[in-house]
Amino acid sequence: MGTKKAYTLLSGATGTGAGSAVNVGQYQKAGYFEVNTTSGTAAFTIALQYKSPTSGSWESFHSEAVTTSTDDPLIVKLAEFPWDNVRANITAYTSGTVSVWAQFV
Repeated sequence: MGTKKAYTLLSGATGTGAGSAVNVGQYQKAGYFEVNTTSGTAAFTIALQYKSPTSGSWESFHSEAVTTSTDDPLIVKLAEFPWDNVRANITAYTSGTVSVWAQFV
């Protein structure tokens, strides 16, 4: 198995907006994302996005309305991840403190 790399895409977010983009091009085989709240319960819509190499715009590959607690994270697994740049974007927000982590192999 190849080298693994973990990234923080959002940390302690309390409203709508995108986290910083990260370049994961060297780990383009498989990945997973963990969306969680760091305290209590949270309600929000998360979009996991990649930057289109042709248009340069951010496109969602997974979007989901989430109500979660610290004991119940949302996990998104991808067998293949062909894009170089990724970010997490909270597109709707009701409550909570949101963090998103990603790991690629």
